[in-house]
Amino acid sequence: MGRIPEDDVSRVRDATDVVALVAETVVLQKKGRLLWGLCPFHAEKTGSFKVDPATQLWHCFGCGLGGDAFGFVMRTQNLDFPDAVRQLADRAGIEIREEGGTTEGGIRGRLLEANFAAANFFHRQLVSSKASGAASAREYLRSRGFGLEIAKRFGVGFAPGRNALTNHLREGGFSAEELLTANLAVPGSSGLRDRFYERIMFPIRDVRGRVVGFGGRAMGEALPKYLNTQETPVFHKSQHLYGIDWAKGAIVRERHALVVEGYTDVIALHAAGIENAVATLGTALTVEHVRLLRRFASRVVYVFDGDAAGVRAAVRAADFVDWSSSGR
Repeated sequence: MGRIPEDDVSRVRDATDVVALVAETVVLQKKGRLLWGLCPFHAEKTGSFKVDPATQLWHCFGCGLGGDAFGFVMRTQNLDFPDAVRQLADRAGIEIREEGGTTEGGIRGRLLEANFAAANFFHRQLVSSKASGAASAREYLRSRGFGLEIAKRFGVGFAPGRNALTNHLREGGFSAEELLTANLAVPGSSGLRDRFYERIMFPIRDVRGRVVGFGGRAMGEALPKYLNTQETPVFHKSQHLYGIDWAKGAIVRERHALVVEGYTDVIALHAAGIENAVATLGTALTVEHVRLLRRFASRVVYVFDGDAAGVRAAVRAADFVDWSSSGR
C-alpha cells in the first residue's frame, strides 16, 4: 500500500466526530462543555478521561495519553497511522487514494464487493422471500430464539441455491473468475453453480467490518452441518474471528474477550448484552486469532464445550497466549 495524500487524511479527519467515535468504546457523561468517562487505556474507578467536542481532542489526566480521532483508533486497535486512516475512511464512507502503491482495488477489491453483494442477496432472501426454503430458515431461527429483528441486526441470510446467487451476481457485472476466486461459486457440469444452497448464511467480517467470507448452516440433517468459505485472497479462517467487528469496542471496554464455538452463540450473547464475544470458524484457536485479540485486550476467556475436545482446545489456546506473549 502507498502513501495516503494529506488532503485525503484531512477529509477523513473532518468527517469523523471524535465524540461519536470515542462513545463506541467509552461511556461518556457531559459535564459543562466537556464529556468525561473511564479511560480505556488504564484501570481507574473515577473518570479522568475527557473529550472536547470543540477541539475534537481527547486526553486522560490519569495516564497522560491524548490525541485526535486517529490517535484514539491507533491506541484502541493497535494500528499504525495509515491503517487508522483507512479504518476511519471506511467508517465515514470515504474513498481514499494511495500514492506509489496499490489500493483496495484490483482483485481483492472485487472479491470484497462480490462478498458484500452476496451478503445483501442472502439477507433479502431470508427476510422477504416467500419460498419454502426461506420460510423454513425463518422457522429454524425462531426455534433458536432469533426473530427477524435479530436476523436484521446481524445480517443473517439464506442461500436458496439453484444458481440464484450466481445468476444475480453475474447480472450485477461480476465475472465467472471473480465468483470462483471468491468461492461463491464452484464449477458445475454445465457452468458455474452456487457454492452455498439451502443454508442459513452468516456473513464473516474482518476487523474493519468488510465481508470476507461466509459460514452456512445446513437445513435439516444435510451434511456437512456447517460449510465455510474456503481459503481465498481475502479470507483465511485461521486469522478471522466471527463477530470481531461488533465485539472489538466491547472487548476494549470490558478489558477481555470471550471466545465461544459457534455463530449462534455469538449472536445470542450479543443480543443479551454480552458484546465482547467472538467465535472461531470451525477450526481450533490459532496463534493468529490470539494475536488479533491481543490488539484489544490482554485477557481472553475461552467458553468451550466441557468434553475432551473442548479441554484440549482450551489448553492449546492457553499455550498460544504464552507463545504470543513471549514475542516469538
